[in-house]
Amino acid sequence: MVGPQGASAVYGPQKGATLGMVAELVNWSQRRDGMGNGRFCAKLAGFLRKVHSECQERHNAGGREILSLVREAVKKHSALAQLKAAPEGLPPTAL
Repeated sequence: MVGPQGASAVYGPQKGATLGMVAELVNWSQRRDGMGNGRFCAKLAGFLRKVHSECQERHNAGGREILSLVREAVKKHSALAQLKAAPEGLPPTAL
């Protein structure tokens, strides 16, 4: 499907694509950041999918945790330094 013998190389010229265009399509199709990679983890999410349900939940949980930390800081009039340090304990996928 991809590469020098893939669909782009075979059918592209039939549709008017130049060799440069075909090379660009082949390079694009072989990259890991193309269609189907997850929004939060950049791993293959599947055809026409942008997120894994697990990654979406971790992201949502991180957002809830940050909101909770801000609310708590406002209630207690916490120092800004404490609030800034709190997200460091969250996993990167939560942000």
